[in-house]
Amino acid sequence: MFLFALLLELLGGLLLVGGRWVYAWELLFALLQCLSSAAMAVFVANALPPGEHRRRGLELAFLFTLAVFVPILGPAAMAAGILIPVKTKKKEDPVSPLIDFKAPPLPFRAPADSENPMPSEGRLRSILRHSRNPEQHLRAVVATRLLSDEDGLPILTDALKSQFDDVRLLAYALVDSKQRRLLGRIQKTAKAADAATEPAKTGYHKQLAYDYWELVYLKLAQGEMLLPVLASAARYCKLSLQAHPQDASLTLLLGRILLRQGEVAEAEETFRHAQHLGLPGSIINPHLAEVAFRQRRFGDIAQYLQDQSDEWAPEKLTAMVSFWT
Repeated sequence: MFLFALLLELLGGLLLVGGRWVYAWELLFALLQCLSSAAMAVFVANALPPGEHRRRGLELAFLFTLAVFVPILGPAAMAAGILIPVKTKKKEDPVSPLIDFKAPPLPFRAPADSENPMPSEGRLRSILRHSRNPEQHLRAVVATRLLSDEDGLPILTDALKSQFDDVRLLAYALVDSKQRRLLGRIQKTAKAADAATEPAKTGYHKQLAYDYWELVYLKLAQGEMLLPVLASAARYCKLSLQAHPQDASLTLLLGRILLRQGEVAEAEETFRHAQHLGLPGSIINPHLAEVAFRQRRFGDIAQYLQDQSDEWAPEKLTAMVSFWT
């Protein structure tokens, strides 16, 4: 087939060069060129390596088109340009399953802690309030995941007021995830409390009181949701205190809930009872100072907020050790 195509191509070239310039000779040359191109296309198609998803008709048409539009040497040049690279192509070296990586050099010194400082609440809030770079705002919001909920949620509250839409959406997603996680824990604990026996319910009630208060303390419960959450926290706190009336920390929690509900007088009585149960003044006095401020007893505030540094003096610690031993 290859020799036949070359013979037709050579004959057409001779007729074109030596013949008379009349239409008959030109038509005869064109016929021979088409026959030669068709024969060469079939030859090249058969010589190509087998492959999947090959379309024979389109392949032949493409090869014929390449050859027919180049006079005299078209079919031969097309065959040489396609077959020579295909036949002489070297086999690729198989990929070794082992890859040799050069060991990185050891650092000259250990990185200092100051090179990657932990994000602080003040620094992140400063970025959100004063920076005009949206990338810095996004990094500040993401950095709140390294902080505790107590420190991170106020920053996310600032991020909800950002001028950039992406920052507000990310902050809302993080706040919503924290709220859903806490509500899911409350729901799980409530189901466990309903299924538990009477002595075991006390522990679940205490956990529910703290979880409901955490919703309030972290400002995840606001607006119309605030009062029902406070009522639930107070109810579970009182249920737990019925079984453990000497629990000073739970008594303090009840006082904080009552103060948030606006029951100032009852909250003061509860705080003093918690102090009677053993809580130090450094914990109770700030809450008593807030009670005095709400009752407009401004003269008592300084007394409650005075220095309590001598509360854990050595002589007092010695007396406590002697008492308990």
